[in-house]
Amino acid sequence: MIVIRRGRARSSTFRPNDIDEVVRSLVSGQRGAGIRSRQQWRPALDVFTTEASLEVVAELAGMNSDQIDVMVEGDILSIRGTRERPATEHVRSFYEARIPFGPFLAEVAIPFEIDWENTTADYSNGLLKVSLPRRTARSVTVRQAEVPDEEESEYR
Repeated sequence: MIVIRRGRARSSTFRPNDIDEVVRSLVSGQRGAGIRSRQQWRPALDVFTTEASLEVVAELAGMNSDQIDVMVEGDILSIRGTRERPATEHVRSFYEARIPFGPFLAEVAIPFEIDWENTTADYSNGLLKVSLPRRTARSVTVRQAEVPDEEESEYR
């Protein structure tokens, strides 16, 4: 079972650094250039909104749910963990090695207030599905203020 934890809101200074890292990787032609990305990989994500919620689906095959941490810090959903490389006793010569192992991190901006009571996360068949329902808008009742007559008013 995966538990979604709430954390403190982060400062907004982390976003420009991430954007700078993405621009550097695009300019250099290297996938995931930068110090931080050499240490972590980012799983494939589908992120979409419905009328009722923000839905995030992460492809995390070959893991147990206890290896995945889902946390909301302010308006950022973070999915992190570590996918361990399977142990082997044989020497291997790879022809292709594209399955990432080690620590991973995916962050998604949440565009609206969420309803914590109905937030869910489910990990099944290698897919993590996180549903963040929209918080219902509060309705405000407008009341007509009673204005005292001038004769009854204390303030003249």
